[in-house]
Amino acid sequence: MLVSVAIISYNHKPFIKKAIDSVLMQETDFEFEIIIGDDGSTDGTQEILKQYQIKHPQKFRLILAEANEGVYNNVVKILRHCQGKYVAVLEGDDYWTYEQKLQKQTLFLENNSEFSGCCHDTQIIKEGLKTGDIGWEENYFSLYSQLHNYSQTITPSHLIRRTIIPTSSLFFRSRDYFDEMAVYSDIKFSISWILELIVMKKSENEAGKFYFFNQSWSVYRKNKGGLTIKNKRKDFVLSNLMILRRLKRDKLYKGYKADLYWSIANEYENWKFHILPEARQERRWLSLNYLKSSLLHTFHRFRELLNPL
Repeated sequence: MLVSVAIISYNHKPFIKKAIDSVLMQETDFEFEIIIGDDGSTDGTQEILKQYQIKHPQKFRLILAEANEGVYNNVVKILRHCQGKYVAVLEGDDYWTYEQKLQKQTLFLENNSEFSGCCHDTQIIKEGLKTGDIGWEENYFSLYSQLHNYSQTITPSHLIRRTIIPTSSLFFRSRDYFDEMAVYSDIKFSISWILELIVMKKSENEAGKFYFFNQSWSVYRKNKGGLTIKNKRKDFVLSNLMILRRLKRDKLYKGYKADLYWSIANEYENWKFHILPEARQERRWLSLNYLKSSLLHTFHRFRELLNPL
């Protein structure tokens, strides 16, 4: 099997058919499998998945949890079942828009062994949301490339500094990622970021890179059922800080100290200025941590500039 399509599903009944159909429409000159992990949906999603499996028994493999186990456990279970040389990721409330997406991403990695993965631009659609439900930036922009400055080659520095790779665009070389992912098993949010950071590495000592196709080949639905809407921003900030602190102990990523401290300072900045009710009582603590991280970033960046290339 050349490609495994990993679909992450939970209570996606209004959206899951669109997601699956966008995979089935793919035009490829190779076989691909579809692995769907449903995390204990209670809205009828699993019944829809079973209907697709009956129609396409050779194409689908379903991993159906009886109860909700969390995004991390669901993602790990899906990846363990993927048999392809490459893995494409899609969340059940998003969908692909380009019939040649899998073909082009596969061809690129087949011909460019120095890249660990590739991704592309994605359209943002807001469904059933009010202006105050999402960040002000996403009220004005409709593409990820309008929110982030993507380089054609995405490096570890870009990932550490939170250049967001749309989950529906992620395509990477398959290998055993599970020991590395176990380090983050207690983290509930930013699971896609964790996966991208692990996939980026060619080995524990060698950095890889991603290629960015500057074309929109998928849609990200921003809706009331999504994690970023249902959960507090503070929870995401805490998860991101936990991830960054663990990266400081990673054999490869600890070499990117300037980027790590820049990103840590940015998370404290987010907490201080965007999560006002919680931040008021912690203003001094947040200010000190922000200042400390900023100074450490400046120190390590200055040291990098002094070192010869």
